[in-house]
Amino acid sequence: MQSKNRLILSLIINLGLLSAGATMVLSGLVIQFNYHMGHHGDVDKTLSVFGMTYTGWSDIHLISIVMVSFLAAIHIILHLKWYKAIMQKRLFNKNNLMIVLMTVFIAVAITGYISLFVRLSGGSEAIRKSFIEIHDKIALVLFIYLIIHVAKKLGWYISSLKKLLKYQNITGSD
Repeated sequence: MQSKNRLILSLIINLGLLSAGATMVLSGLVIQFNYHMGHHGDVDKTLSVFGMTYTGWSDIHLISIVMVSFLAAIHIILHLKWYKAIMQKRLFNKNNLMIVLMTVFIAVAITGYISLFVRLSGGSEAIRKSFIEIHDKIALVLFIYLIIHVAKKLGWYISSLKKLLKYQNITGSD
């Protein structure tokens, strides 16, 4: 049985991923559909969507990406035994959804971070926009896989919360 502290940590990390991930997806979709698509590289940074301009949405997207990256790293560390078992026992077919999700997540992260580094280093705008285009397309695939993953894990969230409530009722402690 999972220890109480590990369960609390896993729940906090997963809820953080859920929250930051939802923010990342929402801001990414707003940016993609309102500023990138159909504008041929000419972004109207003054256009307001839900009360925010491109700069505001970009800031929110960047902050949520950094949070998701940080929380995902912790999530992977918490599940390192699982990843090792998959590799050692060659259980790829039974876990293909997770492997594809991880691969697509890494591809989205790399293309997004490369476009950011190109911008920060003063690199070519054409190269940056090329990476953004790739990032945008792969991110749509990631969005679908994230929905499937979260839907499959809803039971875990519910049972984890029940375990914590049960433990608190039995011990009367925080």
